[in-house]
Amino acid sequence: MPTRYSRPAALLPAWSRRTLLGTLALGGLAACAGGRSLATPGPGRQALVYFGMHGSQIHAARFNSATGALTMIGAVAEQSAPTWGIRHPAADLVYYVREDGNDGSRSGAVAAYRIDRATGGLGLVGETIAQGGGTTHLHLDVPSMTLIAANFGGSTVCTIPVLTNGALGEVSSVLVEHGSGPMKRQSYSHPHGVVVDPTGNFVLVPDLGADRIFVHRFDRAGRALRYDRPDEELDYIAAPGSGPRHVLFHPNGRIMFALTELTGELLTFQWDGATGALRLTDARSTSSSGFAGERSASELAISADGTILYLTDRGENTIVVHAIDPETGKLTFLQRIACGGEFPWHFAIAPSGSWMLVANERSNRIEVFSIDAATGHVAPTRNGLDMPRPVHILFAGEIA
Repeated sequence: MPTRYSRPAALLPAWSRRTLLGTLALGGLAACAGGRSLATPGPGRQALVYFGMHGSQIHAARFNSATGALTMIGAVAEQSAPTWGIRHPAADLVYYVREDGNDGSRSGAVAAYRIDRATGGLGLVGETIAQGGGTTHLHLDVPSMTLIAANFGGSTVCTIPVLTNGALGEVSSVLVEHGSGPMKRQSYSHPHGVVVDPTGNFVLVPDLGADRIFVHRFDRAGRALRYDRPDEELDYIAAPGSGPRHVLFHPNGRIMFALTELTGELLTFQWDGATGALRLTDARSTSSSGFAGERSASELAISADGTILYLTDRGENTIVVHAIDPETGKLTFLQRIACGGEFPWHFAIAPSGSWMLVANERSNRIEVFSIDAATGHVAPTRNGLDMPRPVHILFAGEIA
C-alpha cells in the first residue's frame, strides 16, 4: 500500500475569501439543493458551465440553452492542474482533481468547491490527498456517495467518502495497479479512467500503461475497493501498445464501450454484471480509412435514450457519430465532422441533449455544436470561446 500523505490545511485563493466567508456566515454547506438551481435549464435559461485546464485555473461561462451562446464569466478558482471535474447530484458542489505528480514525484488530490450561483464563483471547501500522483479522473458512485479517483502518475486507484454535508472525507481504500506496455508512455501502470458498473459490485479501470481494463470488486457498503485479486482473470487484456483510456456503460447495463488512446480504437463489449466478465464483440478504428497520421482517441458519450454514441478523435481532430442497437450494441457509422480546432481533449453534451461543447486543447478554444434530435448528427455553430488549454467541460445547473 502506498505511503499515506498527511492532509494539509486547505488554502483559500485570495479572490474567493469574501465568497467563502459569506457562505460560512449563512450556515455553511447546503446538504441538499432542490428546485430550479440544479434543474435542467429550460429554453432561454442560462446554464453554468465550468472548464478545467492544463494550467492553474478553473474558468466559468454562462450557456444559453436556446441559442447555444456562451458568455465568459472568467477565472473562478485558482488550482494547480484542474483537469477533471464532477458535480454533486443534489448540492451546490463540484469536485476537481489536482493532477500534480504525473511523474510519481508527489501526490495528486481532489478538491471540493461550493458554487455561488449568483456569480458562478467557486469557494474552496477542502481537499483530500489522493494517495497517488497525477490524479486524472473521477467517478461518483451516488448510492454510496463515494468518489473514486484514478491516479495516472501513481499507478493507484482510491475511494474517497463524500460526507453528508458534501465535504470530502479521507481516503478509505487504495489499490495499486501493475503492468507495462511496449510504447514509450507505458513503462509502468497508468490508470486513466474509472467507473462503477451498473450493479454496483465492480469498478473498472482502463489503464493506459498496462494495456488492461482492470476489473475490481467494489464493497459499496464499506466504500472500499477489494485488495485481493481472486478475479484477476476478469481483466480485459488489450492489444499491446493500445493504451485504454476511458470506458462507458450503455444505459441498459449490458453493453460497455472503451476507447484506446494510443491506437485510436473503439471497443464494444458485452458485460455480465453477475460475474464481472467482459466479452469483446467489436473493435474498430476511430479514424477514417485513409488516415496515415498518429492515431489517438480521447472521449466518448452516449445520448440519453441510448441510441447514439459520440466520440472525439485527436489524430484527425474530428467528432465521430455512431448509431447504437441497444439490444446487441452493434454500431452503425453515421458521421465524421471536424471538431473546430486541434486536439479535442474532452466534450460534454448539454442536459437538454441539443448541444455539444468541445474542448480543443491545442487551439485554446471551446466550440459549440448543435445536435439534431431526429438523426443524432452534429453541426458547427458560430458560438464558442477562446480559453487557455481547456481539457474538461462540466455543466453545473442553472445560474441564478
